[in-house]
Amino acid sequence: MTTKAHKHTRPRRSGGPPGNSFMESLGFAETPTISYVAPPVTIKPAPSRLISTAVQRPITVEQMWDTTELEAESMVDWAPVAVDNRRLNKRLRLKVVLVWLLVLGTVGAGGYWFSQAPAASADRAVEQVTADAESLQTALDPMLTATEALTPELNEITLDLAAATAAVDETSRELFAAAASLPDSELEVRSHATESATAAIDASKQLTTTAAYLGAVIPIMTGPPLETDPGLIDLADAAAQFAAWQSQFDSVRDVLPDSVLSAVTGELETVSADLGSIQSAYLDAVRVGDREAVLDAIRDLEARLSTVWTLLLSETEAVKVSIAETIRIAQAALDLVAG
Repeated sequence: MTTKAHKHTRPRRSGGPPGNSFMESLGFAETPTISYVAPPVTIKPAPSRLISTAVQRPITVEQMWDTTELEAESMVDWAPVAVDNRRLNKRLRLKVVLVWLLVLGTVGAGGYWFSQAPAASADRAVEQVTADAESLQTALDPMLTATEALTPELNEITLDLAAATAAVDETSRELFAAAASLPDSELEVRSHATESATAAIDASKQLTTTAAYLGAVIPIMTGPPLETDPGLIDLADAAAQFAAWQSQFDSVRDVLPDSVLSAVTGELETVSADLGSIQSAYLDAVRVGDREAVLDAIRDLEARLSTVWTLLLSETEAVKVSIAETIRIAQAALDLVAG
């Protein structure tokens, strides 16, 4: 590359000798003007770090490596390392093969485990359901015995009945939980297990509520100890005795459930509505000293309570039949589970 020369005109020095100001104003100066010319600048090409590629003969890679100048000191000692082919063909390939065999073995074992896990879980669930079904079957027999022995003559819930119903409740809930874990392939077993547990719980609840109903009603089935001789009792005392018994009667009747022995509850409500008239008849007879009238009032109350008692006996027997039938339904469903 060549550079054009530029001429630079040196200005006149202000300190030179005085000249003609008119000539100077016209651009003529007495002092000669000196011009400078800059020499052309020549750019030298940078030296190549590689040998020229214009050599006629072929250059090998090793020659290029030996003739290449490296600037980074960290790469000066670097050079290709020859690796034995036997190492590549044997040791490295053997490691790769072993790794792949290990991976494939792990995947195969995991796949086999996952394929067998649902079946093993299903087997365990079936075994648990079978065991719980046997436990429930064992618990139902004492409850059936307690049901057959239930009568209104019982004054309270017996310990045998309470223990029997508690055992049935516990085993039924365990069977419910086990049946819920069964897979869809055991749908029939799940259905029978659920049916038996449901029936067992229904029977236990019905037996418990019936026994509790009897325990509450039986004490008010006996009338108050009223004096039959008007001359032996004061009118105020007679009124207080009858009122105390009536208060107890109504307090029990008010809390009786509607779903248990509802016919008996309805009859008790009828008696409660007539207690006011019976009390008035009794107190009037005491006040006038009419013994026969006193006995009539007492017999009227006892007859009404006797009617309720008879109804209670018949209703209790009907409930016992229903409970026993529900227990047998549960037992039949349990036989299907075991089979």
